[in-house]
Amino acid sequence: MDNRFRKINKLLSEYSKGNFDRAIPLSDKLDDLDAIISGINMLGEELKAIAISRDYFNNILHSVSDMVFILNKRWRIHDINESVCRQLGYDKKDLIGRSVMSIQALHEKNISSRWLKEVTEKDEVSHTSSYFNDVNLKQIPVQVNASPITGGNNKGTFVILTARDSTLQISTENAVLRAMIDAQEKERHRIAGDIHDSLGQQLSAIKFFIGAMADRCTDVKQKDNLLVSNKALVNVIGEMRNICFDLVPSTLGEFGLMQAVKELCSQPAYKGKVRFLLREDASFPSLPADMEIDLFRVLQEFITNALNHGQATNITIRCGYTSGIVRVILKDNGRGFNTDVNGFKGRGLQNVRSRIKSHNGELMISSMEGKGTVFKITIPVSDKIKKTAPSNIKF
Repeated sequence: MDNRFRKINKLLSEYSKGNFDRAIPLSDKLDDLDAIISGINMLGEELKAIAISRDYFNNILHSVSDMVFILNKRWRIHDINESVCRQLGYDKKDLIGRSVMSIQALHEKNISSRWLKEVTEKDEVSHTSSYFNDVNLKQIPVQVNASPITGGNNKGTFVILTARDSTLQISTENAVLRAMIDAQEKERHRIAGDIHDSLGQQLSAIKFFIGAMADRCTDVKQKDNLLVSNKALVNVIGEMRNICFDLVPSTLGEFGLMQAVKELCSQPAYKGKVRFLLREDASFPSLPADMEIDLFRVLQEFITNALNHGQATNITIRCGYTSGIVRVILKDNGRGFNTDVNGFKGRGLQNVRSRIKSHNGELMISSMEGKGTVFKITIPVSDKIKKTAPSNIKF
């Protein structure tokens, strides 16, 4: 047998092991067998180039800090990089073949079959945000990019999905929001203090003098004028105190959120205009001061919108706490609005969102024309917080 056949068998065996840098020199015969050997050598060169490209891709894939998922056309995980295992704590074998939606937090629906289908149909990079569960079910916020991998038929058969842990970014954004909100509250305190200490004292002094003059006045007409003036001053002082309460509710700092809410709902300005129903679960805790002031501001904004824009006559305030999550539901029976048309771009709502976001919380707003508006607020808190006494009060 020609020795070249044995060399061909040996070379093909080396190729099967991934050793593509081997080749068989051609003989002097330059016959048909040499032509076959030449073709096999060329195949080795092509396989070597493919292997280099594959290794180069794998080196890039595993060197990036972002989590990378290769998904098949059924959105199941075909491959992942080392960052996925490192950041989520899974073994690679535990993720291969699973749907990428299975590691998404239950309350998140941003990465969906519909969204991934749109990615492949549009054949362009799409972006969204979501939360992934790590191996211990801890929720990690992520910024997600997805794009199809185009095959030879110019149609995407795979989707490459990258996810970046946005915990630090969110923490930084929340710190900035917190600083801005704290600065606003500090300025509110200063203004309220100036009004109370300066203008309030002056008005009280004027009221005292007018009252004293009215007591000594013998002219009936002048006495009546002084009494009318005194009554007007009483109203002005009352309005000033309401302004100070709106700026800085002293009850909030002294007795906590629920007492301040009760005082807010009992204000004379609301009497005869709106009926409040306050429901406080037995589990509702006493919260950190900055969280209580932010929830109070959200409630103020909700009431203002419900009365001025929604013309509501009933407002329900529900406060509860379960499994380390504070839940506040605000509901009115006002006119509501079409969320698709009007959206949520008002400055007041932006401030509301900023306050909730600064505590890593979430705000869900639902409304329909003629069906009222509902705010659903959830904020994670420490389990080491004090519980307050429950209440179920109508105003």
